[in-house]
Amino acid sequence: MEFETADIVIVGGGIAGLTLAKFLAEEGVNFILLEEHTDYFQKPCGEGVYPELAGYNFYDFYESKLGTERIIPETLISTKYGDVVLKIPVLMSNKYVIEKEIARQVTQKGGRIVLNSKVTGIKSVGDYVMIFPQNIRGKIIVGADGINSIVRKFIGVPRPSIGIASCGVCSHIKKSSDRCHVEMKKDVIPWGFSWFFPKSTGWNIGIGTTNPHYFKRNFKIFQERFPGVREWKMGIIPISKPVRSYGKNSILVGDAAAQVFASTGAGILSSMVCAKIASEILIKESRHDFRYRDLSIYEKKWKKKLYRTFVRSYIYYSTLFRTEYVSEYLFHVFLKIGCKIQSCI
Repeated sequence: MEFETADIVIVGGGIAGLTLAKFLAEEGVNFILLEEHTDYFQKPCGEGVYPELAGYNFYDFYESKLGTERIIPETLISTKYGDVVLKIPVLMSNKYVIEKEIARQVTQKGGRIVLNSKVTGIKSVGDYVMIFPQNIRGKIIVGADGINSIVRKFIGVPRPSIGIASCGVCSHIKKSSDRCHVEMKKDVIPWGFSWFFPKSTGWNIGIGTTNPHYFKRNFKIFQERFPGVREWKMGIIPISKPVRSYGKNSILVGDAAAQVFASTGAGILSSMVCAKIASEILIKESRHDFRYRDLSIYEKKWKKKLYRTFVRSYIYYSTLFRTEYVSEYLFHVFLKIGCKIQSCI
């Protein structure tokens, strides 16, 4: 059997995989990116992006204005006992346009992306990793393939805890468009929230829970509130502290490593930051022909930048969303305290 050879194989063409591919392409590193779908933006997402994180700026990674809309300065969170304001700015985006633009940048810089190419098998043979059914032989494989990552399974890392969410676009919502809006009420959905994020045209609305048991019934009720939504995007998302993100010949970025904020589900910029750090390690490895392969350095570096923030968000999640054993009044009090702390960070 003949194999195609690439130094690095990236599995997954979401925001993490595309960002990594862009930085590798800029340095002329030999790689191939395999994406199982035929198009971009496949997972549910509110499309809000933190403009800055850990000293990194979104535009420094993206290098374009396509698909970016405006900064929303704060989020109004409604509970049974009133409203709480979270003063953290969010850049609203068109995530489909952003992913497609990063893909264009990748190919323009000489990188290779193959859509409609699902990886179903991975095997380690000596110093190489074999990818099936594409029959590609790589020195390093990168899992940017989301919560059900086949690369994470290959490394032997258990799947992180999950939530389930769905989102769609609605033309009109009776809410102020100068804020993002979130409902955190048990009668909307236990252990979760619904969201209403203003876009340049229409609203990104959605609902999610960290306890999938409650999703089906409450999602149906939510759908009935907004019959104008033509298509709902549904999927599972990581709600966890990050997991181990490397193996002998492998690393994980983005949702595959649960590099997200558990309290909100946000993960666009955090995935891009981790992809940038991964690119620096892999570029250095490529210049030494992958002789050293100490990929633990990748985990040490992203943990230095982001781990405390991830853990803090996970603690907020554990406090706020385990609400079956906490009254909604105490939930409201905890939320007010958490939002004050978060707004000051």
